[in-house]
Amino acid sequence: MGRLMGFALFMLALPGVTAADPVFRLCRGNVAQAALAGEAAGFVVHVRLTEPAALAFAELTGRVRGRELTVLAGGEVFSRATVRAVIDGGRLASAPRARAAADDLLRAIRQSRPEPECGAGAGDGAPLP
Repeated sequence: MGRLMGFALFMLALPGVTAADPVFRLCRGNVAQAALAGEAAGFVVHVRLTEPAALAFAELTGRVRGRELTVLAGGEVFSRATVRAVIDGGRLASAPRARAAADDLLRAIRQSRPEPECGAGAGDGAPLP
């Protein structure tokens, strides 16, 4: 299966994200590992999802092919892109950003959140139809 390392993030306050848009929310409960790497274009946060979260993410990307998907960490956009293929393997990478912004993203991922704020859903937090 193909891989796509771009995603879209959720939040009604984010430009271009509506209540019905698909989102995937990262949090401590669905991330097995998160690390920061300095790269030529800036700092990138690399995430390895837990096995259940990786399966849910692959299922979600299969359902929303051709649509924009936002991946969020708290109120921060991890990534946003149009899904072209199923994204399997459970490994994600953020867009490059400044060090302080990457550190904020890591803190948001590692923060404990209630179950409804983790995983797949719509921009308004409801399950996808």
